[in-house]
Amino acid sequence: MKFDGSSTAHSRGVGIVLYHKEDEAVVLSFKLEFSYLNNTVKYEAYLIGLVMALEMGVRHLRIIGDLNLVVCQTEGSFSLKEPSLTPYRTMAQKMEEEFSTFEIEHALRSENRYADTLAALGSQIVFGGSSTRIEASEWKESIIEILKEMFEEEKFEED
Repeated sequence: MKFDGSSTAHSRGVGIVLYHKEDEAVVLSFKLEFSYLNNTVKYEAYLIGLVMALEMGVRHLRIIGDLNLVVCQTEGSFSLKEPSLTPYRTMAQKMEEEFSTFEIEHALRSENRYADTLAALGSQIVFGGSSTRIEASEWKESIIEILKEMFEEEKFEED
């Protein structure tokens, strides 16, 4: 899996590429319609990728990301200094444990162009009319429900 998040002053997006063999891939591009900092958007991309992989039944996962912070915090070589990232790291650790095999590695941004492009594309999506618009609270509720099902003993509260 490759992942990336795109954050500008006006928009945020997520790009995920789940590879099965070299010539098969599932690509995902999302727009985040609520305000986040850049590191948080990267963690959102990472978590969405983990959720999607688990939902698809992936048991063996190799992750490649270009944000050194997420990769090094996952490996344990960087400590978590931003308190706002603590819930993201906690959720990620619980999801990582669900895979039979799990590895993560840092890649140069040039090696992560596909996910980067999908993230940029997601951030540029413009929804027209209320019938196609997904409200932030609806989207968050969906993810929260998935996480609740995965970790029934945990209580996740919406901010």
